[in-house]
Amino acid sequence: MSLLTIENLSIATSQTTLVSGVNLTIAPGERVGLIGESGSGKSLTAMAATGLLAPGITAKGSVILGDTQVIGASERKLNTLRGRVAAFVFQEPLTALDPLMRVDRQIAEPIQRHAPHRLSRDAVHAAVLKLMHDVALPDPERIARAYPHEISGGQRQRIAIAMALACEPQLLIADEPTTALDVTTQAEILALLDRLVRERNMALLFISHDLPVVATIVDRVVVLRHGEIVEAGPIASVFGAPQHDYTKSLVSAAHAFDAALGGTP
Repeated sequence: MSLLTIENLSIATSQTTLVSGVNLTIAPGERVGLIGESGSGKSLTAMAATGLLAPGITAKGSVILGDTQVIGASERKLNTLRGRVAAFVFQEPLTALDPLMRVDRQIAEPIQRHAPHRLSRDAVHAAVLKLMHDVALPDPERIARAYPHEISGGQRQRIAIAMALACEPQLLIADEPTTALDVTTQAEILALLDRLVRERNMALLFISHDLPVVATIVDRVVVLRHGEIVEAGPIASVFGAPQHDYTKSLVSAAHAFDAALGGTP
């Protein structure tokens, strides 16, 4: 049984079709990459999966998350899916976090909102510190009292991941989660995501334009161009022997970039 099933998804504004005829399934525990250049429809597809499209953008087709049809669902119904069934980690944690709220309160909010019963202050604090430990934050007591601007970009992204994990989601959607980070921090965040997905047996939808990054963390990849799927399959097949000209160009560019940096051409 699929955790996420997207069938014939189209996304449009009043004047332009942005995504057309997308089909995608993710099984429990499966890792899927969604790749393509900027504007290819990657993030829009992920947003549609959780009913987060901006006003003025509409979706047609079918999106079943868990056992709920997302398209046409009420906001109240969608709120029961967000966090519990699927949770997001966005590209830029500084904009995803509230600049006026201390870190511990931001992690505490989803813990309290999805708890089956009211938790004591001590229980919430303990849960916050556990999540901070799970995402390998140093000195969690100090960082818990900090505001987002007082900690590093890598630490902010770990906080965002902790918030996503707070509701114990079945599917983690990571939308370009390492793009805004330096190379060393990027590798640390990728290793962290890999460990957390494995330990918690979550499914993962990883969105990126960076093929080497995608190759380290997913098993299957879907390639989008101009809002349409042009190729899909196991990571080794798609990257090792791409069939579509667009995928070939992406793989070629990745090899050329690696060679320019002194890697293996």
